[in-house]
Amino acid sequence: MSRRLVLGSALLPWITALPARGQSAPTRLLLGFPPGGTVDQISRHLSARLGEGVRVEARVGGGGRHAVEELMKAPADGSTLLLTPVSMVTLYPHLYPQLGYGAADPVPVAALASLGFALGVGPAVPASVRTLADLVGWVRAGGSSLPGYGTPGPGTPPHFIGALFERGAQCTLPHVAYRGAAPAMRDLLGGQLAVYIGPEGDFLPHLAAGGGGTVRVLAVAGERRSRFLPEVPTFAEQGHSGAGLDRREVYALFLPRQARPELAQQIAARARAVLAEPATATLLARLGLQEAAGGPAELGEVVRADHAAWGPIVSRVGFTPES
Repeated sequence: MSRRLVLGSALLPWITALPARGQSAPTRLLLGFPPGGTVDQISRHLSARLGEGVRVEARVGGGGRHAVEELMKAPADGSTLLLTPVSMVTLYPHLYPQLGYGAADPVPVAALASLGFALGVGPAVPASVRTLADLVGWVRAGGSSLPGYGTPGPGTPPHFIGALFERGAQCTLPHVAYRGAAPAMRDLLGGQLAVYIGPEGDFLPHLAAGGGGTVRVLAVAGERRSRFLPEVPTFAEQGHSGAGLDRREVYALFLPRQARPELAQQIAARARAVLAEPATATLLARLGLQEAAGGPAELGEVVRADHAAWGPIVSRVGFTPES
């Protein structure tokens, strides 16, 4: 997962300024992904603005769920916040029976930004492959001996998008799970990986760099085209539709279970002020993100709807941690 968390850096000044009436001031901002990709840029951006004793802690592993589990162990006094993709809260309870939390456990604070996912190919795929139909034809014809599609991790939304596409296209495209976006993109650019499915923002720097066709985005997930990749058709436009291929992600702040509603409201109000600043809009656009403002009630609704939507998708794919 990649450029979204940079937004967290803009939030730290007001997080550290929160009055401590009856609770501790925030001292930890938890992140669930390793250095290198989106999260790496976020972490470095955050660390430059920490100040006032707030520190960023990356609890890497489990495709982001270890950070949520760490949040669940934290006291509900406001000293610990989590910045995470909502799917870590809504999807994983369907996948892991021994998970240390349920979808209703983390206390929703504020939705910050949303992003779409995309499927792209690298130099290992012939330049003649320009559409999903081309890709399927190339794979069926023997393509290459390289691994199929890479994602930032097993059981993540890109993994499910790839599995649904593979089934619908009736072709064999094995999944390769990476520990984050950065190593997957390195292999894609280096020709060791044929296809990568991940956040749109992971592709944007390489497209902007004028890579001469080195990286080509063939499709975006979602109900409509991306404003960042307007020339790229959706999966549905290319004949691959259905639940799962229309998924988007929301990045949001959460507090530990049983945190007081007043604290969540207070932080959400500050988040709205930051999101209203022109500089924030510029930052979001640069990172391939769209504003997704919403307080505890709105984010709570997103969590409930997303959790309900993922259940049938998981059943259809049949993914288990052992598979």
